[in-house]
Amino acid sequence: MPDAAPPPPGIACDPRLNAGACEPGSFCVPLPGGEVYEGRCQAGDGCRPGGDDCPDPARPYCHVKGGGTFCTAAGDLRAGESCLDMLGIPQPCRDGLVCNNDVCQTPCAVGGPADQCPDNGRCADASDALGVEAGLCAPLGCNFFTGDGCAEAGTKCTFGLRNTTVVVGACTPDLGRVAEGEVCTEEAVGHDCDVGLHCIGPLGGEARCRRLCDIGGYEAPCPEGYRCTQAIATPRGPVNTYGLCIRNL
Repeated sequence: MPDAAPPPPGIACDPRLNAGACEPGSFCVPLPGGEVYEGRCQAGDGCRPGGDDCPDPARPYCHVKGGGTFCTAAGDLRAGESCLDMLGIPQPCRDGLVCNNDVCQTPCAVGGPADQCPDNGRCADASDALGVEAGLCAPLGCNFFTGDGCAEAGTKCTFGLRNTTVVVGACTPDLGRVAEGEVCTEEAVGHDCDVGLHCIGPLGGEARCRRLCDIGGYEAPCPEGYRCTQAIATPRGPVNTYGLCIRNL
């Protein structure tokens, strides 16, 4: 039998880690026919999302793909639509939107106008993950990853849902600072997990504090050995863009 084809060039990577799989400016391409954790890093073009530095008229759109940015043609996907193909590879959105490794959303200018994001959301700095100056619009309110944005004494920032579907950062009473993995208690006004964690568990079962993350790994990547998974559900289905750090298998 002929020898198997050699793997494509590039540093080995785990595609499930999204932006954290490779050095900033690169995308982890899944290895054809390989396992889910096998990929190779591919360097991007270094364009800026929402910028005008893709000079080829046939490829004028700056596509965010993993931790890299690539000049290509714009797609047809609208805001809020899934931008992953059957292999989990990010696809181009419509002009003016970018793929956050989950759905198409609005990019933003870090340090730009306060009203540049939908629903008065904040602009999350994704520059370190992408290797170029870039921002992605994040939810309204405080930063539930870092706790920033709650000035009132006795409060902390927690992950919340408005009208059961819209993600927000909410300043809630500080009911405690239970560590990751420990048993927690959730009340109507909040929970007792530490900042950056979410109290969650099976229906009728024991709830524990789990680490919050963004699916693309642009703002709050998971620690080594974990990946960000859509694990927060509502009556209408899973929450987009944000999830919990689950151990890789």
